[in-house]
Amino acid sequence: MQFCVSKIRTLLFCPKKFLNESKEEVFLDPYLEKKTKKVIKTGGKIKKGVLSTKLFNFKLIASNVEVISNNIEIYIISHRNGKKLYQYHYIESAAYGYIFSKHTEKKINVIFKSKYYNVTMPWEKYLKDFIDIVEELKNYKEISPRINPECKFCKYNLECTNILIKEKNLSLLRGIGSAKLEKLFEHNIYTLDDLIKNKDVVENIFGEKGKRLILQATAFIENKPILISKVEKLKNGIFLDIESYHDFHFLFGILKDNEYIPFFSFKREDEEKTFLQLIDFLKKQNAPIYHYFNYEPIQIKKLATKYKVKNKVKFEFIDIYKIISSSLAIPTISYSLKVLAKYFGFKWRTNLNGSSVIQKFEEYKKSKDKAILNEILMYNEDDVRATKLLFDIVNQFSK
Repeated sequence: MQFCVSKIRTLLFCPKKFLNESKEEVFLDPYLEKKTKKVIKTGGKIKKGVLSTKLFNFKLIASNVEVISNNIEIYIISHRNGKKLYQYHYIESAAYGYIFSKHTEKKINVIFKSKYYNVTMPWEKYLKDFIDIVEELKNYKEISPRINPECKFCKYNLECTNILIKEKNLSLLRGIGSAKLEKLFEHNIYTLDDLIKNKDVVENIFGEKGKRLILQATAFIENKPILISKVEKLKNGIFLDIESYHDFHFLFGILKDNEYIPFFSFKREDEEKTFLQLIDFLKKQNAPIYHYFNYEPIQIKKLATKYKVKNKVKFEFIDIYKIISSSLAIPTISYSLKVLAKYFGFKWRTNLNGSSVIQKFEEYKKSKDKAILNEILMYNEDDVRATKLLFDIVNQFSK
């Protein structure tokens, strides 16, 4: 089985997702691997190097790394988007070092580089950790779903939810945490059914939070949303979603009267002009601005300060996520926009997410390919339309 080492983070969060992706996706490009081997042997440079080797019953694959080689040393450069390094990055660097060490006697330097850092990784120090992880994966037989931060973007989300529902697994409950689980186990509460049957015990342990847990469990057992607290009917307004590339906000997507209106900046120098156009547009609406989670109002405020916008009009921002998370128990393992909207029947037209849309924007900047631009706009439009759908759901429960 193939093991793409750039997926280490996924493996540590959710082995089930890692194995599913390893079976379904193609990571090894034979042509690029041949070119990479030539660079290693004779010297030179390749921007998107690919190399593989075997370990236990896996074919380890390093892909999309820059490789620079001379007579003495090899530099493997992994270009990143994040602001800082985490533990899994060091294990990933050990994987690159291990793969390349099987093809050369030259000294190997592994560098992780982003706009915010440029670090030569001490990969040898983490080599044993990496090998232990691969060996442990080799011994996995049946892997249960594991709820983790990647669930909100995962295409296997529904499959895993159904498995956990079938198991009546307590980990389905939002905010349950290991401490709460231990308290439930102490009272012989191991499943959603146990939790509902022991309502008085749960409420005695957790108070008001216990009531919420019971309603969440009921939503999963009955497979339907349940109202936790009364919601007021939301008045008509417009919907906003922002796409950003590092600190450059390149797309402000608006949905007004079912019409999608994009405010797009092709380059960083255009951001101010585009933002001021957006502000002029918003001032004329005299309507609430609906968004999902708190990113949009925070960024509007930052940009208003940055560009010294003297805005006498106070925009009314309303967070649909805040309303739903406090008022509804919905049988999903995440309350992300994608997961909830899909639950209520929305279908995205692209496979993009918050991270991959940044990569698409990078591609567009280099190629100016209109098909890529259209894909980005389509993704953003789907986001605002999904937000509108959840707005409608809230209003259904306000009756």
